[in-house]
Amino acid sequence: MGSQNCKGEYTGDHIAFFYPDLSTALVGKFSKGVLVSARAATVKSSSLVNGVLVPSFSFLSDQTFSYWPSTIDRVLCPPHQRDPYESQLVRVGTSRMEGGGEGLFAKRFIASGTIVAFYNGVRIGQEDPNPHGTTGYCIFVDWGKQLPFPFPWVKEGEQIDIPAKYQESQDYTATLAHKVNHSFSTNCEVTNFCHPCYGLLPAIIA
Repeated sequence: MGSQNCKGEYTGDHIAFFYPDLSTALVGKFSKGVLVSARAATVKSSSLVNGVLVPSFSFLSDQTFSYWPSTIDRVLCPPHQRDPYESQLVRVGTSRMEGGGEGLFAKRFIASGTIVAFYNGVRIGQEDPNPHGTTGYCIFVDWGKQLPFPFPWVKEGEQIDIPAKYQESQDYTATLAHKVNHSFSTNCEVTNFCHPCYGLLPAIIA
């Protein structure tokens, strides 16, 4: 329950952000569309109230989620507090390729078109030099943004990088898209997702 301003931003103490499965949600307090504090939940049931479908929720744990925008130096979210949607779909495991290190594995069958993982890390502004050097993990935030012809594959804007201190699962598992291994025969691609905890970021879609 809450109120909406002229920009479409919600404020209230019992507002739900729904993930793409329309079952998993973050339910709690939002202020002008910004997540203040919420808990992970799943839809338990729903009912019609004055012609509006109103869900009721079952909370998954007492862990709280907030808006944690990364800086150029730090990832501000709790490093091992898993995203409740992503954690249902994927896990980190040892790659079957020799020398492949860690990789991302599906926990169950995933249908085509399903968003499966989020790419959170430190944020590098368009005009900022990257203080982390060449990590191999730096990608553009707005994956669909391209410069006009004749430079169709050149991108610009803010970037997300995964410095060494966040690359291994023993150090960071809040989001796992950086564990996707490269392949010339792909079964997923990159898209974008506006996440209530991390903001706009790249995401992996099957």
